[in-house]
Amino acid sequence: FNHFQSFSISVVICFSSWPIHHTRRLLRETFIYSLIVRVNHRTLVPKLVAEVIFPAIGYLQIA
Repeated sequence: FNHFQSFSISVVICFSSWPIHHTRRLLRETFIYSLIVRVNHRTLVPKLVAEVIFPAIGYLQIA
């Protein structure tokens, strides 16, 4: 969980300096890929992604 949390934070920090139109496409591809990869290991991950990552995406799109 610590690794996933730090990964999420670094991703948010990285994307916050990107233009929005690049960020949206990149976010889609990155998180679809990470979902596919992580779902194979833990079924808990989709819930985690839904609660942590998607609110962050929404925040970035508003900001």
